[in-house]
Amino acid sequence: MNNGKVFLCGGAAGSQGSALSEQLMKADYSVSTIARSKDKCDYLISQGIDAQPGDLGELESLKTAAKGADYLVFLLPLERDKNKLTLYTKNVIDVCNSANIKNMVFNTSSRVSELENKVPGFAEKRMVEAQLRDSGIPFICLRPTIYMENYKAPWSMADINDHSCLKYPIAEDIKVMWNSADDVARYVIAALEKSELVGKVFEIGGVKAVNGKEIAAQFSTALGREVTYKGITPSAFANSLIPFLGETHSMGMVSYYEFVNAHPENWGEVSSDIELLAYEPQDSFEKWVRRLIPDVFR
Repeated sequence: MNNGKVFLCGGAAGSQGSALSEQLMKADYSVSTIARSKDKCDYLISQGIDAQPGDLGELESLKTAAKGADYLVFLLPLERDKNKLTLYTKNVIDVCNSANIKNMVFNTSSRVSELENKVPGFAEKRMVEAQLRDSGIPFICLRPTIYMENYKAPWSMADINDHSCLKYPIAEDIKVMWNSADDVARYVIAALEKSELVGKVFEIGGVKAVNGKEIAAQFSTALGREVTYKGITPSAFANSLIPFLGETHSMGMVSYYEFVNAHPENWGEVSSDIELLAYEPQDSFEKWVRRLIPDVFR
């Protein structure tokens, strides 16, 4: 059954976007998106996605790509410039209005605490949420926790495969309700057609909250060898990211993980009314790791 067309606005070629487009197509939605380069467009087209050249800052390219869409999913890029984010959000709002989008799902890609903090990105995401809310367009906001995919990143994968060690900047005893990109994607799909939930914000997460030792135990079971967990400082973690993400974005991780360690309750629970979305997460760490053998983990 064809469930209509979804315009994936931003990040279709990234880890979150690729999982989302795959899950959307599995659920019989057609997917359109934008990409900045011809190579990315060609790759996305080869995956069955209607990809056209465009940018979040170019309204007309967004309107062209969104033509005929019933729903829109908004993923923010890794951007801290408030002026650019304001423009991107304004363009998304304009597209929703011009295309008569039935519902939009905004994935913040992380929890966004209301507590006073200096974490890069929190204030900007709250600003985007407020801009969407003030616009009057129909949307549902989803706030995930931390993605399991961080463990398949190059700065984590080598330690796991070569040294059987999970190094992460969260204290070993802290329980986090980790989510996979696939589970977040399926949450998005669950929210798309629930017009009765428009205006709501959901703190979403994974199967259950687990601490470092429990994560290591699930990796051990999946890989058939003993894997250990080592909590490292946020500063050490940030330094390991610099060759991959650059200094600005990497050092922004320091205050983020300091905040996670200081306020773990924000990452260990989901919204009390989460059942309204009618979706049960599927991916434990063990199940997720098994799925990535041998391409990622060995």
